[in-house]
Amino acid sequence: MKGYRESFDLLLTIGDYTDGRIHLPGLGFSLIYDPGTIVALAGNVLQHGVCPIAGDQACLAHFFHQKVGERLGVIQPGWVTLDDLTQNIDSI
Repeated sequence: MKGYRESFDLLLTIGDYTDGRIHLPGLGFSLIYDPGTIVALAGNVLQHGVCPIAGDQACLAHFFHQKVGERLGVIQPGWVTLDDLTQNIDSI
């Protein structure tokens, strides 16, 4: 594991193909993953992979490397809770 477990990875698929799918076996389903699709997921927590396709496919992946965060003194992120999402709702 190179990234923080609590962080989301961003995956962008590009190429010349159709009928792409990203498979999430731990959740028991696949999602459409055609060119231009961006997926955000906790890649260190959810096993994931792509299904075979006919054509050319590439993935641009972005994640925050934990060692970089440690070197820069970044505070390790925590999981978002329901309280985090609702604490300021009364002020809206």
